[in-house]
Amino acid sequence: GSRHDGMRIIIPPRKCPAPTRITCRLAKRHRLAYPPPMVEGEGLVSRLVEMGPAGAQFLG
Repeated sequence: GSRHDGMRIIIPPRKCPAPTRITCRLAKRHRLAYPPPMVEGEGLVSRLVEMGPAGAQFLG
């Protein structure tokens, strides 16, 4: 993968069980397994940020 400037994800200390690798990527809506629900007339203004691992839970 590649890194993009301008985006920062901050996870506070002790809010995620260690060790955990957090991934994020820019995704296109039509390539997502579960795209966000949208009603008629709605549209996206940008690509989506998909974060993993799937099912990860934060503490607190």
